[in-house]
Amino acid sequence: EEEEEEEEHRQEKQQEQEHVQDGSWLCGPASSTGMSGEVLALCWLRKYCYKLLVGALDAESGLGQVRVMRWDGAGGVTRQRSGLLSMSRWLNSVNTNADDSILLLGGGNAFRLLDLETGREMAQQTRFHSSIVNCPRFSQDHPGIFASASLDRQVALWDMRMGCARPAWRVELEAGATMVEFSSHDDRLLVSCLDNHVVQLYSRDAGRHSRLNLDPLNDENNITKSYYTKDNRYIVNVSRL
Repeated sequence: EEEEEEEEHRQEKQQEQEHVQDGSWLCGPASSTGMSGEVLALCWLRKYCYKLLVGALDAESGLGQVRVMRWDGAGGVTRQRSGLLSMSRWLNSVNTNADDSILLLGGGNAFRLLDLETGREMAQQTRFHSSIVNCPRFSQDHPGIFASASLDRQVALWDMRMGCARPAWRVELEAGATMVEFSSHDDRLLVSCLDNHVVQLYSRDAGRHSRLNLDPLNDENNITKSYYTKDNRYIVNVSRL
């Protein structure tokens, strides 16, 4: 059994190198995940560019479920790579930490931390936020640091070394938050809020760095989301025109 696992791992590494060299992992036709309900969230693993997490709604139970899928570069399709990682009453986002050892789930007014290898729950926080938690994210380089943002107008930084009972810091926002993202060097947080309200905060102390000059539409249904480019030179903003 150990020999089979070693051989499988060797083939995976070889396939990964081939995908990186020829670029086949970058594109391919859309395909079915084989899951029964609506896909709610996607996340590439950081160490393996051909593996991704898929969060979807189970059509029969109505629960959110998370599975690891594999991108088959030869056929450009995804297929199930491992068993069910989690079933949850709520799910709107999935994210992994810097070394792909911990899975961060967001949804409802809560977030959960799972061991990515076993699916075992490590921690959860269900009382800090009073409204929907949107797209919590791990830092780029620190495996135990992550941020959460919520429609309750709060963004918080968490350090797993301190536990999940209370955050390292929290900040009140001017509008409900729709997502949060770390810069490539982890020195800043990009926090997106409803109706084109986007701010940058210093991650060390939550100090205000800047606010994007975007005109509001006076529409609470304007779900704004912003992303750093890899070099942090630009911010890509997605919202209603």
